[in-house]
Amino acid sequence: MVLQRVAELAGMTEHCDFDLQEMQDDRSKPDMVVNLPGGDGRIPVDAKAPWEAYYRSIETSDIDARKVALQEHAAALRGHIRDLAGKDYAAKLGSRVTYTVLFVPAEPMLSAAFEVDPTLQTDALERHILLVTPVTLMALLLTVGMYWRQANLAQDAEKISETAREYHDRLQVFMRHLVSLGKSIDSTVSNWNKAVGSFERSVLPQGRRLEELQRPSTQDKVLPELTMIDEAARELPAPPASGREAEAS
Repeated sequence: MVLQRVAELAGMTEHCDFDLQEMQDDRSKPDMVVNLPGGDGRIPVDAKAPWEAYYRSIETSDIDARKVALQEHAAALRGHIRDLAGKDYAAKLGSRVTYTVLFVPAEPMLSAAFEVDPTLQTDALERHILLVTPVTLMALLLTVGMYWRQANLAQDAEKISETAREYHDRLQVFMRHLVSLGKSIDSTVSNWNKAVGSFERSVLPQGRRLEELQRPSTQDKVLPELTMIDEAARELPAPPASGREAEAS
């Protein structure tokens, strides 16, 4: 419970940033597995070290009994380190991290063991066991959380970049269609004006003569006048080069 609480205080989420009691093929299971960005980095954490002798040492007022209890405490912790190293959780997890974290729930527990057995930390590190207390575990998890945030930012930046490239390519295609449409409009206007000119030069005068000869009784039989279109489609800037074309240039 303390282990999970420390992870949550560090801003980590279960089943995403860490997993609890993950069973291995040999039926062993670390108390926690901290997941690193990238998928191939996993840090096993164990919190099952024995503390009975330590509790006896703080409950007794007899100096000699306390000394014996602390020696038993240090020996029990060293034995657990040896057993934990033999389980080699890191190899079972297939992780690029080669050590296992041994969580000690209180700083005095670890200090008392070091007082009796000063080489305990060094020997643990040689066996790829990292002894941590809540404070040092918090620092470790905060560092992992920072890596997660950086990885997420990098992933988001890549998505933004890919979306921008896709948008740029689509905009290029759209502008090419738009330029083509503008040219088509200009061509249509030109053809309209040519048709109006031909109508005014060739068709309308002859129609006026027929109107004069037939003397139409209603105004709707009079040939209408057509007007030319003076405006042309506004030119667009050249479509931007695609990302691939820009890189090639």
